[in-house]
Amino acid sequence: MTLIQDNAIRIIEDLIKKSELFSTKQNDGLENESVKGYLREIFVSDVLNFFLPHHLGIGSGIIINHKGQQSNQTDIIIYDKRILPPFIYGGGVGIYPAESVIATIEVKSYLRDSKAQELEEAEKSARKLHEEIYNKDGFDESCQGYIDGPSFLKPICAVIGLRQDDKLAISKKLLINNEESRNYLGGIKYLSVICHAKQYSWINFDRPEYSPPNYTGWKHDTGNALQETIRFIALIIDRTRTLSERRLDEFLNQHWDWVSIYTRKQRASLHLNKPPN
Repeated sequence: MTLIQDNAIRIIEDLIKKSELFSTKQNDGLENESVKGYLREIFVSDVLNFFLPHHLGIGSGIIINHKGQQSNQTDIIIYDKRILPPFIYGGGVGIYPAESVIATIEVKSYLRDSKAQELEEAEKSARKLHEEIYNKDGFDESCQGYIDGPSFLKPICAVIGLRQDDKLAISKKLLINNEESRNYLGGIKYLSVICHAKQYSWINFDRPEYSPPNYTGWKHDTGNALQETIRFIALIIDRTRTLSERRLDEFLNQHWDWVSIYTRKQRASLHLNKPPN
């Protein structure tokens, strides 16, 4: 094992140990917002800030499009500072313009056998983001071609469960039975990356609009510590960097009245050729 692999495992192990300190009955499901906030802060400060380049910012809050439509409250938002900063920001919480948001992560306590709980909740938020906030009707008409065309304007959506409890977490049958795993993920397509620490992770390499989604899974391997969680984080970091650079190439090489789109009451005038549908 290399020094870099060793250090990555140490960082993630520390995150999980801290989250397990709060594995008490009264805090099941992260119902206590102060606990949820603490775990989110640990995830951001100890893991994401360590791996993300300086031009990508991290916060939580709401994503907004040109027409003022808002996403659900989002645990972790990764955005490109080079495109647009948050319009309102304080204490790590803000309102983020849709163009700058590269990825979102929902932080959960457990991902249980029943999808009706944490996984469905995260999928519902991701679906709203893709279908409503990043719908072409929510953007100035000169930008709508980017919504219908390439998917680089839509963010990566992910969810992670941090705590360990054999009675509440995903059962081991899902880790070894492909059919059970497919049933568990049935109807899930807007979450690109899914992970339960120390158990399993799934990644969909296709765009969400493709059907059926093509999820690939990695199970926990005691001989190769925390690889399912390391893979989850590495894929988010790598795909976020790739997507941010592609978006920058498309947007910043041409003039765009960035702030005017959001602040003018009248229709914004964009000096940008509309891309083909």
